[in-house]
Order: sequence, then C-alpha cells, then structure tokens
Amino acid sequence: PPNSRVKLPLAYEFACAAAAGTCTVSLTNPMEVVKIRLQCEHIASSQTRNPLLKLIEIARTEGLRGTHAGLLPGIFYQISVNGTRLGAFDHVKSVLPSIVPDAARPP
Repeated sequence: PPNSRVKLPLAYEFACAAAAGTCTVSLTNPMEVVKIRLQCEHIASSQTRNPLLKLIEIARTEGLRGTHAGLLPGIFYQISVNGTRLGAFDHVKSVLPSIVPDAARPP
C-alpha cells in the first residue's frame, strides 16, 4: 500500500536524523564561516564585502581547514538538535494521541 511505512526503532531514527544534520552542516559550514568573518570585518571596516571573494580568500590563505573552522561544534549541535527533534518526531506523533486524545483530531 502507498501509505505504509516501515517503522524504525527510535535509535535508528535518531541516527538517521543526526546523520542528515551532520551532512547539512558539513556542506553549509564554509558559508557560515564567510558570514561570520564578514560580520566581524564589517565592524573593523574591512574592504572585502563580497561573500564569494571572501570564501576564495579564506581558501587561499587558510586552506580547507580555514573554510571548515568550527565544524566540529556545528556537528555536535546538529546531532543534538536534529537528532533529538527529527529522531523523536514519529515516536511522539504516534504516542501523543494516547496521552492527549484531542491531538489526533484535525482542527
């Protein structure tokens, strides 16, 4: 049937959500670094305001390590936030109607 879904154990759902968050932060972290650097340099009146030029500058001067500065804390954050939120979503959605009977009724 088209509406049938495989029910994964809660630990698997948490792991999948955490992996998705980790992939997201790994791909978007360089732009986060650029944004923060531009914000800090704006306060210090820097000349480089173009995000793409700033990304190239960081890559040239600091290499790949510079473009991924702060990645590890970002990964831990995504694992804790998205792993918990998305991992627990289906479980909470299935348990909530038994706790709050009106939760299953559409508005």
